[in-house]
Amino acid sequence: MLSNFIHIRTKIDNDIISINPNEIAGRFLLENEDINILKDLSSDACIENLALVDGKHIAIENLKVGQTVEVKLYPYQLEDVAYYEDINELIKSSGQKYPTKHFYVFQSKFDSKSSTKPNEIDAYYLTTKLISFLTSLSNYQKGSELVFFQAKHLILDLKYNFKDIGDLKSVPELIDHISNSVDKEERQIIFLNELISTLNKVPEKSNRFTYLLKNFDDIFTNYKHSHTLYLEKYSIEKIKSKFNAEVLEYSKKIQSVINDAQSKLIAIPAAFLLITTQFDISNKNLQLNITLFLGSLVFSVLLELLIRNQFISLSFIKEDIERFKNSFNNELKNSTLSFKKSFESLDKAYKKQNLYLKI
Repeated sequence: MLSNFIHIRTKIDNDIISINPNEIAGRFLLENEDINILKDLSSDACIENLALVDGKHIAIENLKVGQTVEVKLYPYQLEDVAYYEDINELIKSSGQKYPTKHFYVFQSKFDSKSSTKPNEIDAYYLTTKLISFLTSLSNYQKGSELVFFQAKHLILDLKYNFKDIGDLKSVPELIDHISNSVDKEERQIIFLNELISTLNKVPEKSNRFTYLLKNFDDIFTNYKHSHTLYLEKYSIEKIKSKFNAEVLEYSKKIQSVINDAQSKLIAIPAAFLLITTQFDISNKNLQLNITLFLGSLVFSVLLELLIRNQFISLSFIKEDIERFKNSFNNELKNSTLSFKKSFESLDKAYKKQNLYLKI
């Protein structure tokens, strides 16, 4: 039925009388195949059973080749297919959602069963994808209006015409960039903030969506820039957090060396005092004095080993800090971040503890 309808619609295209969504009137010169097509359309109620010839109504079956006939086509009578005269009629009928039902747009010569879309249909399709995405991000919808709430709110009226549509080729990229990501919520917030701040500068509410359609690439570019800045900030905070944790750990290690030494060396004064009080000054008990002397020598050797071990531990920590410093500096060689003061602080802590051990 659709092919017959399009055939006659094409025939009358050079002599159109009127065009309405529910009625298209025009004249054309009858050829051999046209009469049977008109009969089929008449039986399907897509045209009347009478055609106007020279001001007279003549039954379809009585028409003759060579006559100029005036007919009226009724698009709403087409079964299982929606007919639209042009892209704006399609937008008016289904501006927010791309039709799932079979449809045909005459001026675009587009059948929705076709695998390829002309530019205007593709632009309309991308517009409906953008609307669907914005609807999913909105807080609620009221008729043709979407309402968004962030730090500021935005009301977006989704009414538009084909002339309002700009370059929307980046719409699938935007949807994929936000929807298929682990930080989906953060990206949504960044995009909505960019959308709201940009469109709220348009004073007339009815012009905001058309501004979005005409300037989508600019808004998308600004969103990507804002997202890059967010990632850089997040990365910096993550690096700082990691660095501070490492510095704190090394500070604890350095401090633990002297604390460990203090806990082990605290017995030195008491031990020396005990040995001193046990010495027999009269030399009557020479064996005891020798034993105490030898014990003090053993104690001194153990003390020397303990202190050496603490120096070795401190040295290992120093080497580990240097490796960490080199590794961190290599990681940040292209960054403006600097942790020089923190490394200097660690170095001072090392030197201080090293001095305490020497004392």
